[in-house]
Amino acid sequence: MPQFESEYFSPMLFWTTVSFVLLLLLLKRYALPGIMEVLENRRQRIKDDLESAERLRLEAAAVKAEHEAQLKASRAAADEVIAKAQEKAQKLLAENEARMKEEADRIVADAQRTIAQERTQAVTDLRALAADLAVTAAEKFIATGLDEATQRRLVEESLTELEARYRP
Repeated sequence: MPQFESEYFSPMLFWTTVSFVLLLLLLKRYALPGIMEVLENRRQRIKDDLESAERLRLEAAAVKAEHEAQLKASRAAADEVIAKAQEKAQKLLAENEARMKEEADRIVADAQRTIAQERTQAVTDLRALAADLAVTAAEKFIATGLDEATQRRLVEESLTELEARYRP
């Protein structure tokens, strides 16, 4: 193998080094700027994506906080509406109960007044009836000086006459 022979080794090492340095210079001059540009563009795109993701995360957190605040406000408003509705329902119920109690008291009072009037009228009618009965019986007793059996018969007749007269 000729590359391992000492007379060829030095020149070959020299030309290999020169070729390598020349290749490095060509790569640095022409290929490396393009590669570096691609890497820089990629680094910038990744940086922009990370910044955008952070900005979107912060916006999402703000929107979430706003949504939770609105939800809390909506719940508070709903609770307030429910409380007002319950309060109004209790008030209406109390008013209806009071009105119904007043109506019931009025009906009871009217009924008691009517009963008292009817009782008074019945007592008055009964007294008038008793007085008429006594007068009629006394008239017949006085008109005829009769025995007790005849007097009873006359009282019964008087009762029948009065009953016919006062019956509707």
